[in-house]
Amino acid sequence: MPEHHDARRPLIWLVALIPIALALIFWWWLSNEQAPERGREASPVAVGLAEVIERPFSATLGAVGDVEATDSVEIASLVTERITELHFDSGERVKRGDLLIQLDDRAEQQGLRAARVIVEQEQRELDRLKPLVRQGSIATQQIDAQRNRLESARIEAARLTAALEDRIITAPVSGLMGLNNLSVGEQISADTPLVTLDSIDRVQVDFSLPERELQRVKEGMAVTARSVAWPDRLFHGEVTTIDPRLDRDTRTVMVRARFDNPGLALRPGMLLEIALLLPARRRLIVPEGAIMGERDRQWVFVITSEADHYRAHRVDINVLERGPGWAAIDAGSDPERLQPGDSVAISGLRAIGEDRTLTLDETAARDTSTLFEQARQTTADEYAPDSEMPTP
Repeated sequence: MPEHHDARRPLIWLVALIPIALALIFWWWLSNEQAPERGREASPVAVGLAEVIERPFSATLGAVGDVEATDSVEIASLVTERITELHFDSGERVKRGDLLIQLDDRAEQQGLRAARVIVEQEQRELDRLKPLVRQGSIATQQIDAQRNRLESARIEAARLTAALEDRIITAPVSGLMGLNNLSVGEQISADTPLVTLDSIDRVQVDFSLPERELQRVKEGMAVTARSVAWPDRLFHGEVTTIDPRLDRDTRTVMVRARFDNPGLALRPGMLLEIALLLPARRRLIVPEGAIMGERDRQWVFVITSEADHYRAHRVDINVLERGPGWAAIDAGSDPERLQPGDSVAISGLRAIGEDRTLTLDETAARDTSTLFEQARQTTADEYAPDSEMPTP
């Protein structure tokens, strides 16, 4: 049988070789494309360095609160009566016991005079009857009745004396009077507020703190306060009371602080920005530019020397406090990874990788100690209290 020749066989081989050739071409192209990338990844990154320093650091807890008078009273009358005299002006400073308002007491004065006459008469009658009882001239019941009449007269006199006192309104505490909207001759009603009286030589401020801060707050701790009314002044006080109960809804605790108020600059109702000064702790300080972050994570790159080159190691951190150009940090659960004297990168951060070789950029280096001290001094000057206080 003659041999049959298949004309399609070379075509089949050609089709089979095409994918192999394409794969070889793609491999050659990919190798040439990635070679520059590998070269670029291997090229050194220039970074500026700053030293990690450790300093005593007094952190603060911030809050806001309203000024309240140490003693705040709404003056009211116990009786409904007409005003006959006013003895204070709006905003006047008064002392405890000073006469403020005199009400019409003519009827009570007359009644008291008559009651005192009756007391004297009943007393004389009792004195007259006592010898007669001893002599047996009158019955004991008669002198007992006279004693009852004398006691009734004394009770009436005491009632009228109290009624007179109710018509004299005096200052229950020392302080500043509120606005006077009263007039002589005006009829006032019992238990109706007439004017305010605030004792503000010392004031108090209540403010809330989160539950997690409760363990850090102690009675006697120093606090400072600022007000938009006196932006250049810093007011000093101390924590006097920590509420034993927390708010169930907000999980916050109320704290009360008292402030000296020379010049009466702080007035009830003012809003204050409160800073509670926590005990000093030693903290690691770095320039703020050394910190990188993403979502809820933050880190720095610690730079180490290895033979003839430098390497970067990422260290996750917690930022505890920030200031002008600096930040107080710690290394969280692994504090040994970050120590005073370590060097951190402050420039070229986005190009740094764990496997990148680094070179030092001396022009970008920063002295953390100088940066921190200058920033703290600027802050201290800005918040220095003014010795001059306003007068009321």
